[in-house]
Amino acid sequence: MVLSHQSLKKITNGIKPMIVSQKSLEGRFQSAGLDICSGDRCFRVSVSAMPDKQNPMSSLLKRFALYDFEIKKDGALLENRMTYIIPLSVNLSLSDRFYSVFSPKSTTGRNDVFGRVLTEWGGGFDSTGGGYEGPLYLEATPLSFHSMIFPDDPLTQMRVASVNSIPLTNEELAVLHSEYGLVRDQNGNPMEAVIHDGALYLHLNLWNNGMNAGYESLKNPEGCVHVGKKQVDVKEEFFRQIKPTPHGDLILHPDHFYLLHTFERVVIPPCVCATMQE
Repeated sequence: MVLSHQSLKKITNGIKPMIVSQKSLEGRFQSAGLDICSGDRCFRVSVSAMPDKQNPMSSLLKRFALYDFEIKKDGALLENRMTYIIPLSVNLSLSDRFYSVFSPKSTTGRNDVFGRVLTEWGGGFDSTGGGYEGPLYLEATPLSFHSMIFPDDPLTQMRVASVNSIPLTNEELAVLHSEYGLVRDQNGNPMEAVIHDGALYLHLNLWNNGMNAGYESLKNPEGCVHVGKKQVDVKEEFFRQIKPTPHGDLILHPDHFYLLHTFERVVIPPCVCATMQE
């Protein structure tokens, strides 16, 4: 079971602010998750390292940090292809019944900032063990653009789940689709769903009515993207539109970042929580 925003609000006494005040949680609740903001420091590191009990993240930062700087209200610059560790603005204090999972915000993904959350004691990326207590860190690497980040704009989001959570089976997904129409066509009509390994599979819409199939990142743009800020960046400065070939296929080039359309649309009923995975 993944907790809804109503349940999350009831347990926020287990989400202890570390750097910013309690008001940092206000307005951060999503339907089944909580946006997590960065703290006010950022560490440029020489390597990506996984902490463990003998080598906690606070110790690894002292070992591998080349320098650190403040994330000011007017922004801090993350250079393209460089790796940073950003302490997040909360400590967790979960009961043994729950663990947390993390995923990038859509704005982070659209700007091709590769980010994953680590705990103080390791154990894997983007997840805590049940009953975890301690700080959280975000490892962030811009892969396409120089990126400006801001302390009040979250780069990651957290869901809290029961340690006894069990994903839906193929049969349960099929029942949900028959009842709610999880997968729909471009006109919003339910269509046949591809269900496999407890997941819904989507297709890329490379043709898209013979027009724009998506966007391809430009190499070495002059400016930097402002992650999380709306109506600040001009997309033509960072992306170009791409179209399919006359044969209806699309050629992707190495070391480019792509934003592509899906052929299907999805509808998520209020009784379930969904995540997207590659």
